[in-house]
Amino acid sequence: MKRSTAKGCSVTALICSVFPVFTYLLAACKIVLSPELRTALAGANILCAMLGLGLSLACIRSKETRSVVNIFSAVLCSFWILMIAGFLALALVLSFTG
Repeated sequence: MKRSTAKGCSVTALICSVFPVFTYLLAACKIVLSPELRTALAGANILCAMLGLGLSLACIRSKETRSVVNIFSAVLCSFWILMIAGFLALALVLSFTG
């Protein structure tokens, strides 16, 4: 991967990994959103977490493009994906009990 392409890829991965933080800040600030907008933001969170993880792992694979930003982005996206998987597992467990 070229250095200029890797830099753009790194920035995109970092933006994708930080995007879910902004949507969770909306919930923390108790901003009420319509159900359609909440669904769209949930889908965007999932897509951003998966896209950010894919892009950051693509940059980490090459030794010359490996950087702290890429590693941070990969760790943050992994956290988001684990959190999403936990929410899905909780929803499945709660839907089948009682």
